[in-house]
Amino acid sequence: MSKINDKYIKSFYEESAKLYNNRFKNNPKGKIMHNLQTKIILNNISSYKKNIKILEVGCGTGRFLNSLNKKGYKNLYGLDFSKSMLGVLKKTNKDIKTIQGDAYNLPFKDNEFDVVFSVHVLMHLENPKKAYDEMLRVSKKLVIFEVNNKFSLSGFGQNFKLIKHILGFKQKTMPKSYYTKSAIKYFKINKKKLKILPSFYLPLIFKTNKLYFKNYLKLNNIFKRLFKGKCASQYFFIIQK
Repeated sequence: MSKINDKYIKSFYEESAKLYNNRFKNNPKGKIMHNLQTKIILNNISSYKKNIKILEVGCGTGRFLNSLNKKGYKNLYGLDFSKSMLGVLKKTNKDIKTIQGDAYNLPFKDNEFDVVFSVHVLMHLENPKKAYDEMLRVSKKLVIFEVNNKFSLSGFGQNFKLIKHILGFKQKTMPKSYYTKSAIKYFKINKKKLKILPSFYLPLIFKTNKLYFKNYLKLNNIFKRLFKGKCASQYFFIIQK
């Protein structure tokens, strides 16, 4: 696994809070990523009532919580270490309860939430297992998070960045990538309570190619059928308690 630096990650997100939402509003790549991720979360909580208590760990500016809120979920909590990120969320949606805190030590009681989820967070942490254990502790019914796939095109890209880092090029942190089996073993997840869903099959690197993004979902579905999810960029882990 690549080396992760918690201090660098905290500094990066604290400084990029004001511009963070632009990554998902003003370019096709961000919109596709957000929509695919949100769809997986919504599909897996749809069997619960809208008044369930939901916590997002590492909520940032609240792009997922805002989407859930628009779908009728009201009992929403967002935790993040970044005061700046939470400040953006507070300005955009006052219905969501925000807590500044640490993923390693969640300031909540055991089984306090029905659903706990985290997206694009655990892969950046020095000790993702500790954060996962905390999520599991405060969840009563369901935990959702995602891991990067080593066999995806984006996974190969991260490995290339790691090689550049080893050779001395400036690259302080890269997201962790896993084999799916090694992730299950690392997080010590009971396979009987686990559902794995693939996400992001095609590379999201063509920022200006409108034709590519216009037909992206069709191409993505074809790629999915051909490779049966084996080349997915990420796998969402859905753990039932």
